[in-house]
Amino acid sequence: MNSDVLNLIKISEIDKKASAKEPEIAAIEEELESKVRELNNLEWDIEEIRNDIKKSRLEIANSELSIAENNEKIAQLDVKMANAKSERELRALDAESGISKEKITFANQIIAELEAKIDNFKEKENEIATKMNELSELIKETRVSVNERVGVIQEELKSIFDEKEVIAKNIDNKIIIFYEKIRKWAKDTSIVPIKKQACSGCFIRINDRIFVDLINADAITTCPHCGRILYLDKNDEVAMREALKGENATKSTKDSSKDSGAKSAKSSTKDSSAKSTAKKPSSAKSATKSTSAKSAKSTKSSATKSTAKSTATKTAKSAPKKATPKA
Repeated sequence: MNSDVLNLIKISEIDKKASAKEPEIAAIEEELESKVRELNNLEWDIEEIRNDIKKSRLEIANSELSIAENNEKIAQLDVKMANAKSERELRALDAESGISKEKITFANQIIAELEAKIDNFKEKENEIATKMNELSELIKETRVSVNERVGVIQEELKSIFDEKEVIAKNIDNKIIIFYEKIRKWAKDTSIVPIKKQACSGCFIRINDRIFVDLINADAITTCPHCGRILYLDKNDEVAMREALKGENATKSTKDSSKDSGAKSAKSSTKDSSAKSTAKKPSSAKSATKSTSAKSAKSTKSSATKSTAKSTATKTAKSAPKKATPKA
């Protein structure tokens, strides 16, 4: 395996350790943050209670003003009733005075209810204020504890990153930059092994050409589907190399059998051609004989035909001519 790939695997394992520490820090800080959120909620609650007290006091003030106005109105009505000239006027003034008295009674009831509410609000305010004080003290203690525990983890992280820096010095800076770019989106799966000829990052099968390149090549190989850096586990690498050796042996056996077959075919072809050339003289003789016989026959037939023609011509000349009848 490529030495750069081996070093990247070590760096990846270190980054995984560092990533595992981050949730621990977050969990510790969450203890403090949860208490701070609780304190903030109590502050909101106590602020709402204080606002409710202000509203209640404002309503009490309005009710007291209404009582004062109605008392003044009743006093005026009493004067008018003393100077009333008729019974009808007296009844009207008495009815109006009764309405004002009812308003005063209602206002007093509202004031009593509001004062009871204010008392309840004050009790809640005191309870919340006590909780806030206790929680503030607890937050101080928790902050000290959190800082101590986070400090321990940060020291561990520092030693981890120091180890990473030592390994990174043995790798080309371009390769480190390339790895960190992949790590931005792939996180702890930036460099992954191949399992069953598939990338264990995206779980898509790797084609044979890239798989063979990964076994034989010294360069860094990436997944063609997701872009993660790939490597073979040592056990898988040994197994795949043995498998490739077996395939190569099978291919060589097939090639040798093909070569032997081709040689035997060539030798049989030569033997057959030699036999055919050996038989050629006899066949040539027979062919010569047959052609001479055919030419002799054709000579005889042509001679016979010529003699027949000549005899026919002679007989035709010697034969007597017939007499033509006269008219």
